[in-house]
Amino acid sequence: MLAGVSCFIIRFFTPEYIGANGVLHESFYLVILGYAGLFIGLIFSFISFLTRSKS
Repeated sequence: MLAGVSCFIIRFFTPEYIGANGVLHESFYLVILGYAGLFIGLIFSFISFLTRSKS
């Protein structure tokens, strides 16, 4: 989950701009990686909670 939050923080501080040739430069991939990191972190946390409570 830390990786997901880190991706969102980096995305927030990365500037978006339009280049001289009219191409938009943004780091949208960090949003996708952020959601994937949060989702995978939640799944692992849930599995860890289930296996810990059975012991």
